[in-house]
This record gives sequence, structure tokens and C-alpha cells, in this order.
Amino acid sequence: IKLCELNNVQQVEKLLSSDPSVNTSVVNQIGWSAFTVAIMTNNIELVKLLLNYGAKPNMSNDRQELEYAFEHKYIEMLSFLLGLPAYYKF
Repeated sequence: IKLCELNNVQQVEKLLSSDPSVNTSVVNQIGWSAFTVAIMTNNIELVKLLLNYGAKPNMSNDRQELEYAFEHKYIEMLSFLLGLPAYYKF
């Protein structure tokens, strides 16, 4: 999660490709996953990378990620997220 907070796509990819046991769904002390952090930093490249390695969008089953992208006018991110099956119900 720390590498996602730093927006370090290359290091995240290196970690994920070198260690298949890395859990992309783990959450930090405040309940955010790496996927959530990537959205909050508006890093669509990182979001796509995490999805490719098994990250689960909308793990908390609420609209936190969508609302954040909307409130911060992350239009490209919002458009991408709305295209994911996990968000169809919203």
C-alpha cells in the first residue's frame, strides 16, 4: 500500500511480478486497500495494474471510491470505474 501512496507504479509492478503471494486486497489501518489508494491519488495506470494482479474493486461494498473520484472531479478515473462490473449496481 505504501508504494501506491507514493504513486510508484514501476515498484508496484516489480513487487507484484516478482512475488505472486502478494495480497492486493489487504487494507491499511484505516481500511483502504491499494486499489482505493490508487484511486485517491488519481493514478489510473496503477488502478489497471492492480486489477491485472487480482485487486478487488469496491471491497467495502459502498461508494467510497466512486464518491471520491466524483468529488475530486477525476473524470477519467470515474469513467473507468463505472465500466467495471463491481460498480454496475450504482
